Amino acid sequence: MTSTAQLESTAGRRNSSFAAAPTSTELHALCWKDDWEGASNRMGSFRSELMEGDANGIFPLHIAVWHKAPASVVKEMIELAPEAVSKKTTSGYYPLDYAKLFNNEDEEMLAKLEPTEQKEEEEKAAIQDGTQTELHKLCYFKFKPAMARCQTHQIEASYQDENGDLPLHCALEHQAPLNLIEALLQAHPGGAWHKNKAGKLPLHVCAQHWVKVKVLRAVKDAYPAAVNATDNYGELPLVFAQRNAPDQEILQMLTPKDGVTPGKKKWGKHWDEGSQSYYYLNNFTQESTWEEPADFAGNEAAFFNG
Repeated sequence: MTSTAQLESTAGRRNSSFAAAPTSTELHALCWKDDWEGASNRMGSFRSELMEGDANGIFPLHIAVWHKAPASVVKEMIELAPEAVSKKTTSGYYPLDYAKLFNNEDEEMLAKLEPTEQKEEEEKAAIQDGTQTELHKLCYFKFKPAMARCQTHQIEASYQDENGDLPLHCALEHQAPLNLIEALLQAHPGGAWHKNKAGKLPLHVCAQHWVKVKVLRAVKDAYPAAVNATDNYGELPLVFAQRNAPDQEILQMLTPKDGVTPGKKKWGKHWDEGSQSYYYLNNFTQESTWEEPADFAGNEAAFFNG
């Protein structure tokens, strides 16, 4: 990636050396002229020009973010030619480098411009050392970009940070909206019964951070036995809710049950989209495991809580 200092040296003369270079397509020329209406019309009929670089390796997407094109034009370019986000100029600049310098207030755009190889490197690093993924970071109040990344990088929903938190824990802690919570649960269903290093399930986090009733209900429905689970300090989700003095509906939802209704079969086999692998759920105890249990006995039919 290019440093901000290197790019700042081009500020104020964006059309000097590069603009003088021969452009390879008419779309380049329209972008250099800031003719965004013309560029939008042309890219619809000449999509291939989005993937052509000029003599300096500059693609139309580089120019668009450099010249602060309307967000609608940039998004259209990415939708028509998503590979363009990974193209470098001959100086090694990604479109993202220019976007960070000239459009750094648009978090959604920055997320869409992240080069593919950089995403893969971040994902591998997260697996190796437990650092937070981009999805973790976006769950800290950047909910729209987090929603977009959850849809394109589902695997990150199953990664833990150094505290053992999933992106789901982070989203709940920061009162994320229901649609993001549902997307995280869909990407990684096993997240509902994942305990962090403090032994807290997502339902503990719900009770601790005053989430809305509809969010709490979604998390509880994903793992009903969580109301009976304690963290490393022996605390039930209900205990946190009582400290926060929420309404009676929440207290009632979090009241521990005498037992969990068993399923028709002892174990169910389920597919987890986020990790692209199967997990096993005991319908009597709600115990989950990634390894096939010794007493699984070929019960292939997935069944959750009766």
